[in-house]
Amino acid sequence: MKKHTLSIGVSFVIVVVIGIIGFYQFQEYCVKNVVRERYFQYWDAYKSVFSSNSTDPNILENYARGNYLRKVISGAQESRKNGNLSLGNIEHSNVHEFVLNDHATIQDCINFKDWRLTDLSGKPIEGQLIHSQGQLYEFPLNKIDGQWHIMQPKEIGVC
Repeated sequence: MKKHTLSIGVSFVIVVVIGIIGFYQFQEYCVKNVVRERYFQYWDAYKSVFSSNSTDPNILENYARGNYLRKVISGAQESRKNGNLSLGNIEHSNVHEFVLNDHATIQDCINFKDWRLTDLSGKPIEGQLIHSQGQLYEFPLNKIDGQWHIMQPKEIGVC
């Protein structure tokens, strides 16, 4: 009888431990999805700001912080001052998320080959650098006031 009770107790502990591990893996999976979704929301806002003079660049405050935010807003304001838009597609591939508590990193191969600086009529500006390869970036994100925000990204090579 004792042997049978011990076996049930050990089995119960194993099931509980597996359940706890599974819960944490599921929780990590959910957080990674939230980070990924937030990251792509940023890019949607970015494209909106640079492809239209009617989108307020300050909308990016919802998605980014720090020097990076100031740089992007300044770039949008400068582009508008010069009567330019950016049109086309920004492709993302090989996206990976790494999360630890309130900090995350997204690695993304971004290809700007179809993203062009244009005048207000949509005519491409001559002499601009056209990227033919994807660039691998690392985007740190911090959780601030319950929301994930992109901080200063780092270009780490071609992909």
